[in-house]
Amino acid sequence: MKILLMILLTISLYANECLVTTQFGFIERGNLLTSFKEGKEALRTWLYKIAESKNCKINVRFYKDMDILYSKLKSNDLDMAVFSPRFFFKDHEGIKNFSNHFWSLAKKKEKRIQYYFIGWKNTEIKDFKGIKNKIISVERASKPAFIWLDKNSLIENKKTYKKVVKTIKYEQKDSRVLLDVFFKKVDLGIVKKSTWDTMIELNPAILKRIKIIKK
Repeated sequence: MKILLMILLTISLYANECLVTTQFGFIERGNLLTSFKEGKEALRTWLYKIAESKNCKINVRFYKDMDILYSKLKSNDLDMAVFSPRFFFKDHEGIKNFSNHFWSLAKKKEKRIQYYFIGWKNTEIKDFKGIKNKIISVERASKPAFIWLDKNSLIENKKTYKKVVKTIKYEQKDSRVLLDVFFKKVDLGIVKKSTWDTMIELNPAILKRIKIIKK
């Protein structure tokens, strides 16, 4: 939905510049396009209808790799493209050299997401050194959580977390990570602050069984 809203806003802003067909680039995997069957064609049709209502013409292209999408934008084969935040910040200086406008949307006012490294209330683990041979629950799609885990493991254990932990339990939802720790299905977990705050509000008893080890 974030991507679709961004598209709608972008097309609206360009409504008066529709003398030529706008070339729009997407990555075809790792986003909402993979969430439903024939997602690419559905999105393409939806965008064409929006563009038509604005008296515009667009050509939607899909690419398998973010680097290819980036090169197409850089070589002026595309007028607009949608990048993941992770990719954008990796080379934001380069992108800014040949791009003029940027849009992004968020659910809340906060510009950054804070993560909590959590464990059982009685755990003796005090930092990321304690992940050795432990089962850790993490939301599958939460790349920043894995980056934070790996960074701290490399600093404190001199090894990537993959060579230190016993198992990573992948969850589809962040709230499930907290419940995994609560019901002692895992030793540790990484959750967003927003998820922690919401779950504590719903069930204050969580504080009796779980504690925040690191923020």
